[in-house]
Amino acid sequence: MFRWAFDLGEASIGWAVFRLDPKSKEPSDLVDGGVRLFSNSRHPKTNQPLNAERRQARGMRRNSARRLMRKRSVEAWLV
Repeated sequence: MFRWAFDLGEASIGWAVFRLDPKSKEPSDLVDGGVRLFSNSRHPKTNQPLNAERRQARGMRRNSARRLMRKRSVEAWLV
């Protein structure tokens, strides 16, 4: 029997696999482990997220859609 362990970081994922003792169900041996590093998703000079412009545009589209839905809801209620 094995136990998996994960460590989720901002730009990495770490993992380890432990073998469990059959009687006590406690980890008895480290089988393997590793880490996966991801590139930084921030602009190097400004330290701003690379998707900041995209997120702002998406927020504006969502606000417009919500405003339109509220308007239609009130118009339907009045009729």
